[in-house]
Amino acid sequence: MSVRGKPRRQPKLTQLGAEPHGARRQLCFAASFWSYSNCYGLSMANLRPELAPMSDAVTNSIRVEVLARHSPENSRPLLGEWVFQYTVRITNQGTETVQLLSRHWIITDALEHVEEVRGPGVIGEQPVLAPGESFKYSSWCPLKTPVGMMHGTYQMIDDRNEHFDVEIAPFVLAEPQTRVN
Repeated sequence: MSVRGKPRRQPKLTQLGAEPHGARRQLCFAASFWSYSNCYGLSMANLRPELAPMSDAVTNSIRVEVLARHSPENSRPLLGEWVFQYTVRITNQGTETVQLLSRHWIITDALEHVEEVRGPGVIGEQPVLAPGESFKYSSWCPLKTPVGMMHGTYQMIDDRNEHFDVEIAPFVLAEPQTRVN
């Protein structure tokens, strides 16, 4: 099924709560990053904000949850390069099927350097979400400072071909030993 009428390869969709409980190490997209939530036995549902950088927002019945972590194994602080991995879960809590068309990220580092990233879909996919379905993916973000912030929007389309933006609430990117005020 495709919201825009063209056949599309269906991404793997997970029904809410259907993630395997025993999955601890899940290789994330395009690099040897491990999902923070699976690696440490945490989930977005039970994680308190003081334990990790995270965000949660609902726009037009589309919920976007983000969990981020510093990736020390891929960072090179002596060269001014810090890498952060983030996992996003997008859940359709509405009654209509929707499709994610594109993304717009706004990334700010500690020096207030702002970079905007726009592009089609996420990780090469434009997932279609029926009511109650979720799509989860992981990606990464390099910074030139040990602290930063990300936020943005996903551009979606519904069954009536109406376009709308979905908020990605701000979340902090911080090396653990770095104090964030």
